[in-house]
Amino acid sequence: YDSKRQEYGWGYPDVWYDWRTFGQEHLTWYMQWIADEIRRYDAKTPLHLNPHGLVGNLINANYELHRWRPMLQSLGASIHVAWHFGMLERIQYTMGVSYVCDLIRGASEPHPFWVTELQGGNNLYSGSLPLCPTQEDLSQWLWTSVASGAERVIYWCLNAKMQGTEAAEWGLLNLQDQPGERLLISSEIAKVIHENAKFFSDARPVVSDITILLSPETMVLEQRIKASNGKPGANKDAHLKAA
Repeated sequence: YDSKRQEYGWGYPDVWYDWRTFGQEHLTWYMQWIADEIRRYDAKTPLHLNPHGLVGNLINANYELHRWRPMLQSLGASIHVAWHFGMLERIQYTMGVSYVCDLIRGASEPHPFWVTELQGGNNLYSGSLPLCPTQEDLSQWLWTSVASGAERVIYWCLNAKMQGTEAAEWGLLNLQDQPGERLLISSEIAKVIHENAKFFSDARPVVSDITILLSPETMVLEQRIKASNGKPGANKDAHLKAA
């Protein structure tokens, strides 16, 4: 602890890096332990995980996505846009969905990947920012997920919660528990996919000839320094914003 700076880890970066490395390895070890315990009693049920907050510094959550592959049969992602897309501008949200899908697909291959929680309704109080997804938003997000190769897309959630800090929020249904425009457009898309099942079952995502590399080690450095000088090339998200 640096009493002059009122910060931990500044004067002893090796300790900070060791703690981050331990956190990543411990999370992977712990999930493997859970998977092994499940397999002691159930050898058949597929195992699935859905990390969240993937548009951001992956080190914050100690994610080692590529090391989870051996223990899983599928990998998913929560895409709560109002919680997770704070780094992006409103016009970039569909790109953000595409980015998360590409990241999860790459970490899961050759296993399938899912969009396990896609924001389906409005939020005012809960979330990092207020957002009311439109019919066009959900159409773009859903088609982008499908075109990226997602085996399943699950909304969060069908009907709004009745109480608590998320009351009246996130629901596909409107507040009269009736289908709103977001549910109707999702139903139309599902109908198209069902009517063209052969095409979609054989379809594969187009893979770009360009690969953008992300460096977890760079994210560790940026997360520790967290430069507050306002320069985008020096803050904790510089690596991702450059990508």
